[in-house]
Amino acid sequence: MKRKLLTRFILLFLGVSIFFILFQTYNIRKMAINLSKSEAFRISELVKDGLTSHMVNGTMDKRGIFIDEVTSKKDIKALWIIRGPKVVDQFGQGNVYEKPRDEIDKKVLQSGKIYSKLIDPFGSDETIVRVTIPYKATVTNNINCLQCHNVAKDDVLGAISVELDISKIKQMGKDTLFTVLLVTIFLIFIIVFLTNSILKPYIDTFLRIGDSIKKSTDGKFENIHKPKGLIKGKEVDKLVDNYNSFILMLKNSFDDIYTKLKIFTGDNNRTSDNSFLNLKDIIDNLSELYTFKKQIDIDETSHEIYDRLAQILKNRFNIKHFNFTLYDSDNQTMKVVLKEGDEIKECDKSSNFDLCRAYKISQDIYSVSHHKACKCFKDKGFHYCIPLQLMDHITLVIRCVVETQEEFDTLKNYHIIYIKKYLQEAIPNLKIKYIVDELNESNYKDALTGLYNRKFFDQEIDILINLAQREEFSIGVLMLDMDHFKAVNDEYGHDVGDRVLQMLSSIIKENIRESDVAIRMGGEEFLLLLVNIDENNTIKVANKIRQKVATSAIKLKNGDDFYKTVSTGVSMFPDDSTNIFQVVKNADIALYNAKESGRDKVVRFTKSMSSTIDIF
Repeated sequence: MKRKLLTRFILLFLGVSIFFILFQTYNIRKMAINLSKSEAFRISELVKDGLTSHMVNGTMDKRGIFIDEVTSKKDIKALWIIRGPKVVDQFGQGNVYEKPRDEIDKKVLQSGKIYSKLIDPFGSDETIVRVTIPYKATVTNNINCLQCHNVAKDDVLGAISVELDISKIKQMGKDTLFTVLLVTIFLIFIIVFLTNSILKPYIDTFLRIGDSIKKSTDGKFENIHKPKGLIKGKEVDKLVDNYNSFILMLKNSFDDIYTKLKIFTGDNNRTSDNSFLNLKDIIDNLSELYTFKKQIDIDETSHEIYDRLAQILKNRFNIKHFNFTLYDSDNQTMKVVLKEGDEIKECDKSSNFDLCRAYKISQDIYSVSHHKACKCFKDKGFHYCIPLQLMDHITLVIRCVVETQEEFDTLKNYHIIYIKKYLQEAIPNLKIKYIVDELNESNYKDALTGLYNRKFFDQEIDILINLAQREEFSIGVLMLDMDHFKAVNDEYGHDVGDRVLQMLSSIIKENIRESDVAIRMGGEEFLLLLVNIDENNTIKVANKIRQKVATSAIKLKNGDDFYKTVSTGVSMFPDDSTNIFQVVKNADIALYNAKESGRDKVVRFTKSMSSTIDIF
């Protein structure tokens, strides 16, 4: 870089010097021609005065001697005079040397204008300037050409042609240019030396900053050393100090961010020596992980979550062969819930739980040093098995198989950390799905409505509450009661009352999620547990149910329709209390307030409410 800069500076200076030399050459040439013209004018005036004197004195026959004498002067190569047509008509042709010699003489006689020409043959040391000057008739106090010539004023009487040798002037110009060239070359060396001495510290500083910036883009933050020659305290010296402070701050910031993200992700492996790329890799993984979490939160079934995990393994981590197997120790059953790629042999076929080493010891099992750590894997490929405890009696084993050692090293050393992050995010959602699945298969069902009964609440609520506390999510608690339900039984009979309760239970099922729990507590009273929901959305669900009930017609046998309304009390776990039974009681208090204030309402529990109701 430094060499390029100096080269460009020298070329620039040479360009300027060449332009100056050419300019000087042109000026010397122009000066020589102008000097020659001036000398020619002086000689022509001398000849004109001499010829006039000869004419006045009557010695024109001796004019040739005069012309030869003038021609013999130094630097005059040739000189001749030309008679014009009007002088020829009056006095005759004159001597031989007084006739036009070429077209230039004729052109000057006709136009009356001065003509000059530079004669500089290539390769010749002699340079000639030819000047031809017209001689016009004049009338002055001393000379009156009209007295001797039959002409008018300013008529061309003749012309004088002079050839001057300017070789000496030309040589002088060459000597001058040579001197200028030598001085220029000398100045170039002086300027280069001074430039290198004066600018070297600044150029070195510039180059070192450039190298440091390039290394920074590769993730290597390095300070630069001050080059010799910098003046302490001046601008460039301060620039180096400020730059080094900036680089240090940048390095510390990146290291701090990277260290904190490593702690958060558990990723202690650097995929590259470039800090930028390492940081970008972690951030990309966290972004994908966040997106995955948002997606599984709205998945309705465990199979949707499994499918989403499968997409992550295939598309993000490029794993082509894997399966998900569920082990139920209570029922002694094993079920492959998802499979991708080739079948993973004996461990998927055997009913012997102890055959799966990952399930048996609840630890990751993977290939070691080109051999399999589990006897299920006898064929080609490398395996990595991850056990996940979903419930006390249910274990999910994720088995991954890759074909090459390189793929396995990448999986084990880099990918497995983030695969486990995805699995950790999925476990709480899968647990909720399995709680719901188990509850659906239990005998805690109300025969009339198909909802869970009071027995379920009493015996199974602790599982849901423990999970909510461990995973730190809220539960919206709704207590619903059909308004004036006793009047329905009294007026239309219990069969119509049952249809009213079935209608309400259907509306409840339609407006809650699969992960939510609906319970018939007894009679016309229902309890809803909305899992992982905030207060605003809890109230929205309650209002949707209330509005749907109010607009749903119940047909009688005679064809008439009638409508019913529902009142709802709302409380939040753990916002209102960490005791779920107290939260249910709060919802019942809010329900009592809804009925007392006009029915067909949703009322949120507040601490200002009081009641003597004790439902437990």
